[in-house]
Amino acid sequence: MICSKCGSQIPDNSSFCNVCGAVIDNAAPAGIIPDIRQPFQQGGQVQPNGFAGFDPNAQMQQMNYSAQPQMPAYPMGAQAAGMPVQSQGGSRKKLIIIISAIAAAVAVVLLILFLFVFKSKKDLIVGTWQENGKSGSYTRFNKDGTVELVLGNDQTKSVYEIDGDSLIIKRENISMNYKIDELTEDKLTLSAVAGGKTNSVSFTKVNEDVAVKSYTEKSKLKTANSNAKLVFTTINNEAADRIADGERVEAVHTGGTVAVADLEDSSDPLLKAVYNALKDNGGEKGYVYIEFDPNDYESTGFVQWSASESGGLIGQYPNPAKTVEESEGMTFGQKN
Repeated sequence: MICSKCGSQIPDNSSFCNVCGAVIDNAAPAGIIPDIRQPFQQGGQVQPNGFAGFDPNAQMQQMNYSAQPQMPAYPMGAQAAGMPVQSQGGSRKKLIIIISAIAAAVAVVLLILFLFVFKSKKDLIVGTWQENGKSGSYTRFNKDGTVELVLGNDQTKSVYEIDGDSLIIKRENISMNYKIDELTEDKLTLSAVAGGKTNSVSFTKVNEDVAVKSYTEKSKLKTANSNAKLVFTTINNEAADRIADGERVEAVHTGGTVAVADLEDSSDPLLKAVYNALKDNGGEKGYVYIEFDPNDYESTGFVQWSASESGGLIGQYPNPAKTVEESEGMTFGQKN
């Protein structure tokens, strides 16, 4: 082939003249390969081609490089996935917020630990404690510095203070010093030296309402048993005195529950003696059931007393109920 521009001989089917660099018009359809001999635009100015010979690879690399767009400041993967891209300043603010939230949470945890874990001995000891192994034996330490050694009884109130590992209880001119071996939310262990020997006692903290109810019920049972015993010994002593005087004493059987107040006008001297004894002891408002035979030396009988005609807590003698549950299961007129 002959180049139509410079007249040089070139290989057949060439696209460019290897002498002058001209595009061979008949090598390809017009419009596909540009005439790179013409000036081209770069940086807003028209630039000449600037060469006598032509290296199409070098020119195309220059054109591609000049047209290459600037890479974005964020990962292409994030943008391609449609993810929001945070600026560097936004990330820093987010980090500050996270750190502040963590610091606040740590402060709350430390406050909880201080209030509930690291309580002082004075805070921990306040409450009602039951001596281990002794049902109904309660001691209550109050916030005002007083302690009730017998629950609900103002006559047993003392004052207490805690000095290091020492618990000091004072009442009038008496001072008792105990060593606190253990004190937690629900456990208390005290020890004291007496006669050269160390004695230790342990307590468990109990619910105040449960403790008061249990103590009250046990106190009622103790009163009921005491009144039953008083009735029995009163009848027995009265019968013994009359027998010693040569009188004949008949057996006493109430036949059911009887109000103590109704015995005031009884014609039976033994029952009259029962009223007088309970009146002096504050039990005349209760009810009694009596089976007593002074002439039966094997089984003289038994006595029951209760504050209620229907029963409830029943005191008995002999063989009194030892627990509230046992007493509540008894029946008036039926020996336990």
